[in-house]
Order: sequence, then C-alpha cells, then structure tokens
Amino acid sequence: MSMFCFQCEQRGKYKDNTTGELKDGCIVKGVCGKNSDTANLQDEIVGSLIELAITNEPNDKTTKEIIEGLFATVTNVNFDNELLKTMIKNPKFDMNKIWNSEDDIRSLKSLILFGLKGIAAYAHHARVLGYKDDDVDKFFYEGLSALSKNLPQDELLALVLKTNR
Repeated sequence: MSMFCFQCEQRGKYKDNTTGELKDGCIVKGVCGKNSDTANLQDEIVGSLIELAITNEPNDKTTKEIIEGLFATVTNVNFDNELLKTMIKNPKFDMNKIWNSEDDIRSLKSLILFGLKGIAAYAHHARVLGYKDDDVDKFFYEGLSALSKNLPQDELLALVLKTNR
C-alpha cells in the first residue's frame, strides 16, 4: 500500500491481499481527494506527536504543537504538504504499529486518535479566543502516549470512554 487512510466516514474499501476480505480505508487516493503523500505526511505528524507526548512533561509550547499538529490532520483541514512537513519532528513513532494491529486494538486506538483530533479542533479554536484547560491539555499526553503502548482492550476502551467525556 502506498497509502493507508481511514480517518473519515467517506473512506473507501480495499481487498486485503492476505485474507481476501474487504476492509475499510483508502489505499491509493482518498475519497476526500487526499493523495498518498499527504496521508503519509499526516501519519508522520501524528507519529512525531506521539513521541512528543511520550518524551515531554506537559508544557505550553509542546501542548500547542500537539494541538496544532492534531488539528492539521483532521479530514480536509490541511492538504498543504509543505506546511505539513514543517510539523514533523524527529524521532517519530511508527504508525504502522497501530495500522497493522489486530482489528479490535486498531479500532480502539483509532477511536482514541480520532477523539483526540476532535478535541484538538475545539482546543485550537478555544486558544485562539484565549481559553485553555489544563485537564484537557494533560489528556493529549495521556491519549497519545497510550497509542504507543501494548495495552489490553479493556484499558483502551476505558480511554475511548474518557475521550468522549
């Protein structure tokens, strides 16, 4: 696959070469118009944000990077590859560890990630208006860090439910 994206309800379907089953996701070009370069850059951004969350204590500078990075990867927000490249930091968590996980684990981690992206959209707009919340900011670190761990389904489900609060 040159691309793997299933971050929106528009996503297509593809046939898994190993099992022959039909799975969700865009693997050539996004139904939304996103090309593979953009999808891969967005994954690299998320991978670098996971590393930021793992290696940093919550602070304003890093939290702002996390919020802006997550918001930039929301469906149809930013397809500007040059701008996206500036958001990638090294080292990066390998997102294939999530995308190639067992179906239930991948689904739970995806729900956490999509929830974090939604929270980031609200947090981004709130910060523009001069508001922020320390508990919300800390949750970005908790949620992103969890994506890098081999947590059991029940712990991931609890985090999905916490994301929804």
